[in-house]
Amino acid sequence: MSRAIGGTTQTPVTVALYATAGTKPTGAPLATATIPAPAVGTTDTVVTAALRYDGLVDGAPYAVVLRQQTPSPSNAAYEWATSGSRGVQGFGKGTGSGWTAESNLGDGWLTAQTSDPDAL
Repeated sequence: MSRAIGGTTQTPVTVALYATAGTKPTGAPLATATIPAPAVGTTDTVVTAALRYDGLVDGAPYAVVLRQQTPSPSNAAYEWATSGSRGVQGFGKGTGSGWTAESNLGDGWLTAQTSDPDAL
């Protein structure tokens, strides 16, 4: 769940699926999708992104990375819901030159639906 905060000049969100090393995303994105800015309301909104990738490994950890395509100089941003339980899912942020874990924020709210492409 997310919501738009700090104004109305948010840009689309890029959603990317990454393999992980330790607890950090690594390498090039395995799949990407875009969430249009108008799809995220100013109150809690459920958004979806279809990340099509045919090589998931059972039991392997992955990272879903969300990034506003062009951060707004007017502080218009997105806020993502957390559960506060600090379990399996966790938050972090890219700093431009690295990754900072932010497990103190709790868990993200995420539902992942997978399917066997051969079954489609």
